[in-house]
Amino acid sequence: FINAGINFIANKNNINKKNNINLILSQYFSLNKIDNYSKILFKHQYSKKNKNSSSYLLVNSQIQLISNNFSPIYELSYLGGDDLVRSYETNPEFNHTDVQDKLKFKNLIFNSIQFEIPIFNSKKTQTNLFFFIDQAIGSKKNSDFNFSNKIKGYGFGYSIFTKKEIKFDLSVGLNQYGQQLFHFNVVSNPY
Repeated sequence: FINAGINFIANKNNINKKNNINLILSQYFSLNKIDNYSKILFKHQYSKKNKNSSSYLLVNSQIQLISNNFSPIYELSYLGGDDLVRSYETNPEFNHTDVQDKLKFKNLIFNSIQFEIPIFNSKKTQTNLFFFIDQAIGSKKNSDFNFSNKIKGYGFGYSIFTKKEIKFDLSVGLNQYGQQLFHFNVVSNPY
């Protein structure tokens, strides 16, 4: 495959709000024309800090659309894990059998809302308690999203921010099948 791509990134920030938009348009060419495909990946992250209480509201969205059903297998996205619905394992086989077929797609729509409340501050760190709701829907075809494939998860956790703009997250994701998943993430310059 030969890849030609356009990457558009827009950031609009002020002291209490941050609005990041990433749009990536890619075209993949092959000697076999049936294998040619286009990919659109749209990511949006919005965060707002409450001036009075230092609490945060975070909203993350992602849309991925692929034009061709013959695109390579590496274009499959797994809707579970640290980056998408935190209440499911990345590998579909490690999840409840009722949801395994709803976790692996080439096209997806994802949304997450997270609310963070400060519980401890020091000169070097800030510790927050957070609550989240994640949901996603996947589709094999970009024009046919079946809402019975929608998955939801929710959970809670702790964030530790350092003065060097590093964030450590420890969270527990829960889902309707009784699974409890623990996640640990480290992110530099998170907001």
